[in-house]
Amino acid sequence: MTMTEWAKKEVELYKEKQDDYGKLCADSALKAFLSLMDDGHSGFSIKITQKLLNRLINGQPLQPIEDKDFVQDPSMPQDSEEYLKENNLKSEIQCPRMPSLFRCEHLDGKIEYHDNYRAYCFDIDNPHITYTSHLCKIIDELYPITMPYYPSVNKYKIAIEDRLHDKSLGDYDLIRIAYIIKPNSEKEIINRCYQEVITGYFKYKDSDDIRHETKMIEIDYETYKKLANEQIKSHYNPEVDELKIIEPNENHSNNCECCG
Repeated sequence: MTMTEWAKKEVELYKEKQDDYGKLCADSALKAFLSLMDDGHSGFSIKITQKLLNRLINGQPLQPIEDKDFVQDPSMPQDSEEYLKENNLKSEIQCPRMPSLFRCEHLDGKIEYHDNYRAYCFDIDNPHITYTSHLCKIIDELYPITMPYYPSVNKYKIAIEDRLHDKSLGDYDLIRIAYIIKPNSEKEIINRCYQEVITGYFKYKDSDDIRHETKMIEIDYETYKKLANEQIKSHYNPEVDELKIIEPNENHSNNCECCG
């Protein structure tokens, strides 16, 4: 039996237990495989082709990104002066060769790079739950991107533990970045802990709904463990603490200080 015959048989067996969507995907996989066979690939060459294909599927460059590759596309929406000023930036350029990669030049001349697809978080208690958040910024802090940049197919994985101390803050108000698994599978213990604290209350003029105004502060591990082992109703009282009244169309977001 040839490799082509074997592949066709495996796909047919797979499709027997799949819905229409699964069958279409199987047909596409077979089409790609047959194309490689038609090109005469085998052994070492097919492994190289597979590596290149995986990078293309993941939106990753086949050659390293260089600083000269960051060219502002005038046809794309430009950052407003207000946005740049608010973030202390002179410019922020999205890389045409890799849309997830950005070059940020600060007002003091410092250059930083950020790749939106470089890392993700996972829940220690439920490892199958993965997500991206502001916590991913810790990767840029610990392992800053330098040029030339050739991203790994594997991502940084950030182990997160959430706990509840102040019940008024919902599901959790304590966060611990326990450790990071690097793209090479090496594990690095981080153990940074943060607590969400209420700094005041606000409500919109056309609503009686009172909302928390909070920020995240870094705390030591011993304090984290102590707070995680006890739950309180709330340290704060919206009737006596400062209450801000704001316009309904006014932008209002929590001031998050964790991870820089």
